[in-house]
Amino acid sequence: MKTTEAVVDGEFNGVRLDDLLGRLKASLVLIILTLLLPGCGNSLLVEADCASQDGLSVICGFNNPEDMVSLPGDELVIVSEFKLGQGVGRLSLLDTRNNAISLLFPISAQQPSVAVESRWGDPNCDRPEGNDFNPHGIGLSSRSDGALQLLVVNHAKRESVEFFQVNQTDSGVTLVWRGCAESPEGSVLNDVAALPEGGFLVTHTGSDLVSVKGMLKAAQGLLGAKIGYVLEWSPGNGFSKVAGTDAAYANGIQVSPRGGIIYLNEYLNNRVKKINRHTGELLNEIKVLRPDNISWDADGNLLVASQSASILKMAFCWQKKGYSCVAGFDIVSVDPLTFEHSILLSHDGLPFGAATVAIRLKNKLYMGTYVGDRIAVAAL
Repeated sequence: MKTTEAVVDGEFNGVRLDDLLGRLKASLVLIILTLLLPGCGNSLLVEADCASQDGLSVICGFNNPEDMVSLPGDELVIVSEFKLGQGVGRLSLLDTRNNAISLLFPISAQQPSVAVESRWGDPNCDRPEGNDFNPHGIGLSSRSDGALQLLVVNHAKRESVEFFQVNQTDSGVTLVWRGCAESPEGSVLNDVAALPEGGFLVTHTGSDLVSVKGMLKAAQGLLGAKIGYVLEWSPGNGFSKVAGTDAAYANGIQVSPRGGIIYLNEYLNNRVKKINRHTGELLNEIKVLRPDNISWDADGNLLVASQSASILKMAFCWQKKGYSCVAGFDIVSVDPLTFEHSILLSHDGLPFGAATVAIRLKNKLYMGTYVGDRIAVAAL
């Protein structure tokens, strides 16, 4: 048995020295997180009364309302309730006129079958069985035939994007599953945006933030490694990586109305980026602390949910029934042309924190979070 290891041509025991150094740095970050996180995070995860405070009102009754989109009319909101790690999530409907909450999917009622040739996604991708559903990022768009389409990142038993048709009538809102596209092996999806010519863009973060492997990847991202990127899916062509989108944890995404510009939140590098989708050229970027989801408002500006609490404090705000994370956050408005930006709202403490998304309905901001039982509302 050998008792010594050779360093040859920049390699140590078959591993390149720069790779080894990167692994050692990642391990050091994990050790520091393990030592520091318990004391930092405890004060942020609290049992919170469902009461207004410090200019925020809250709507309780959710389970981690991580992402939201508003339906035409700006009164009804589809909410993605995400279970970090393994678990079953759901899509809900919030009626902002009376704050009533109802379940949209999954439901016990039998859904109509969809012929393979009529599916909007990959014809070989089948509907999730039973309660095998855990939604994350969602995106609403109109298809070329006028049908209203909801795209949903799904983590249950597979990494996929699910297609739903949104039916909005006088009797209510229903979702009908219309297809799916299962992502390449090893993908960890986060947020999705439809493309005007069909298909979609979806972010691959590079880390699930739960497993040991995921934590190692996240540690590399904290050190600046580009662990994620954007995937594009189109009918007939499937998935492909979009040039110029490598990122230290690719998070929220939006696309310009004509589809030529990508707006990408690089979470661990504290950047919002503007990228030419066809060439990969970086057109602009701004510094925003831990930008999560990104949405359009009625004035054509982008709204970015920015988590201003330190990453050490954020990391211990795990899911706990009856508790909410009250980590500080900002809601940042960004001009998509000039990238001039300003803070619309800044909050730290009760009754709500760790905002992951903000949407504007008339003169109010509605905000969701990855951990907690509530949505927050602020008047503008």
